[in-house]
Amino acid sequence: MTKNFISKSAYISRSANIANPVSIGKEAEVHDRSELGLYSLLNSYSILYSDTQVGKYCSIGRYCEIGADAHPMHFLSTSNLQYSTTFKRKVKFEYDRNTLIGNDVWVGAKSVIKSGVTIGNGAVIAALSFVNKDVPPYAIVGGIPAKVIRFRFPEEIISELFVSEWWEFTPKEMASIDFDDIKAAIAQIKILKASK
Repeated sequence: MTKNFISKSAYISRSANIANPVSIGKEAEVHDRSELGLYSLLNSYSILYSDTQVGKYCSIGRYCEIGADAHPMHFLSTSNLQYSTTFKRKVKFEYDRNTLIGNDVWVGAKSVIKSGVTIGNGAVIAALSFVNKDVPPYAIVGGIPAKVIRFRFPEEIISELFVSEWWEFTPKEMASIDFDDIKAAIAQIKILKASK
């Protein structure tokens, strides 16, 4: 049976929901009410801020920030001092909640995904990107702000991948799947799904 690999230096909130197995690298952080799905990797020095949900089979590179909040620009200051217990704030800091990362998403190193954004299944976020808008399934995005570069597959393949829901299978169940041939893989997953 595969087990979690969680670095001793990682921080995981008591209210976080971590599947088993996952991999969490050194100095990574998983904050309040966040979820990390089965077979996903949160690499070293990356952060899942509060209320972030990451699906199954995701790979999050080093130094990523997922669910980052924007500093309010209409306050007197942008300093963190105003959030301390020293001050009684008259204006409540409101932020977008529920950052959603689908299944089989790859987030390249040093990327930032703003809170409230939804990343579709199978999407790829290029390294050093800033994502401030929703990303369609199987899109490859990059830049500051991130824009769609292209899609990983044609529309008909994407539709078949959605129907297959291959991320519901364990690695052991998929041991004989031909991962490097997308059409063969989909055909094999259909057979696997029918046998369940």
